[in-house]
Amino acid sequence: MKVSLENLVEVVSGAQPLPVSSECRKELLLFIRRRLEQLLVDDGVPVEAVRAALNQRGDNPSLAASSAKELATEMKTDAFAAILSSLARPTRITRGKENEIACVVDPDLFEAKEETALWEAYEAISASLEGEAGIREFVQVCLPIVSVVDTFFEKVFVMAEDEKVRNNRLALLQRVANLPQGIVDLSQLPGF
Repeated sequence: MKVSLENLVEVVSGAQPLPVSSECRKELLLFIRRRLEQLLVDDGVPVEAVRAALNQRGDNPSLAASSAKELATEMKTDAFAAILSSLARPTRITRGKENEIACVVDPDLFEAKEETALWEAYEAISASLEGEAGIREFVQVCLPIVSVVDTFFEKVFVMAEDEKVRNNRLALLQRVANLPQGIVDLSQLPGF
């Protein structure tokens, strides 16, 4: 069932006889989220999996809970470990550079076939993933990018002297790093 906690809190707040401040609404959302986290951990779901799911899907408790449980299972697979390792590199390179990186990737600035291959893999995966994709689906859809990312880093020097080329490569890597957005916060997981 698709439910937005934020929308529910807004509706309930509006029905109260006294005004409910935005700070109070934020505290209520945080309380509910922490309670859901504790319920899932008490149910045996690893805290890292719970936090990784809640950070991206906490507004929908049902989706967050099922994602956390599914993530706990997927975290034990070689496929998930490969994706985690593969997506960590672009994330580390682009972290903290968000304001410096161009928003748009320009394929005309690609100098190596590995850049084109990574761009095409990113576009295919991005088009396949929906906001409510399951963790297992995320793993299956993202698995092909692992070898493409590895080859990219073996063959392409990201920090090229030409500023336009460098920024374009960083923008490409930032897009790849953002693939799990809305699905799972990989930074909450060990090894990332």
